[in-house]
This record gives sequence, structure tokens and C-alpha cells, in this order.
Amino acid sequence: MVFDEGKLATVESWKTEEPHSDAAFPPLVFLQLLFGRCSLAELRAAFPDCWAKAEATVLLDALFPKAYSCVIPEG
Repeated sequence: MVFDEGKLATVESWKTEEPHSDAAFPPLVFLQLLFGRCSLAELRAAFPDCWAKAEATVLLDALFPKAYSCVIPEG
């Protein structure tokens, strides 16, 4: 993700070449964190394969706090 002046500018597909990650989510589960529907702690409780290292937890909690959101599709 690339941010410009506090706004999300671009998002590109990324895959690490290292075998170790700092966080992992089952398919589509990250969207619940992204849109504020669930906190990381709630996702961890609901999905056993959702995890994050301590440093990643701090970052994810800061970037994606639980909050009300309303996503309306175009069209």
C-alpha cells in the first residue's frame, strides 16, 4: 500500500519471498479488519488461522481500528 498525504494512493499485489510473515488471514477475512467490522482480537478468536506477531498487532490495531463503516457499491 502506498499512502500520499495521509490518503491511500495505490495498492499493488505483493508476495514475500521469505518463508516468514508477520501476519496471516484466511481468504477475505482481512476485509473485515480493513472496513472496521471486527478488531484483530475478534478475528483471532473467530478464526484459528488468523494470527499476527506482536509488532504487527500494534500496527494493524493502529491502522485499522474497529469502527462503523458503510460500503456502498457503485452502480
